[in-house]
Amino acid sequence: MSEMNYNKDFNWRNTDKQLVDKRPIIHGKVGQIWHCKMGTNVWSEIDGKAWYLRPILILAIMGNMILIAPTTTQKRNLPFFIPITSVDFGQDKDNNKINSYAILSQCKTIDSRRLIKHKYTINKDELKLIKKLLIDFINK
Repeated sequence: MSEMNYNKDFNWRNTDKQLVDKRPIIHGKVGQIWHCKMGTNVWSEIDGKAWYLRPILILAIMGNMILIAPTTTQKRNLPFFIPITSVDFGQDKDNNKINSYAILSQCKTIDSRRLIKHKYTINKDELKLIKKLLIDFINK
């Protein structure tokens, strides 16, 4: 991978984190897709976009900590980009179906205060499959 200069503003992010830290605890559920305040991350870690919001899939809940997989609409032919098919994400401006993918290589834990807005819920069978694929991915 070639080095890139991301020019990220980590100082601004500190102020934003202080605001997130003051938010109430949010009670999401496993299998839900939420917009989440991901923040500014390092190098190839996934950031959020506008105001550092990113859609995430909740995989497990441990008190106020949540194991999540970030999601993306950018298709990659990689074994850890898993299509989410049980949700209708609508259509883009050209009337094409919007697809979404859980990125298993970027799973991480976050505090529930980072959750902003519930968007979708995947079905139980798909959640079970994604969890199995995550375990398979870890065991490789």
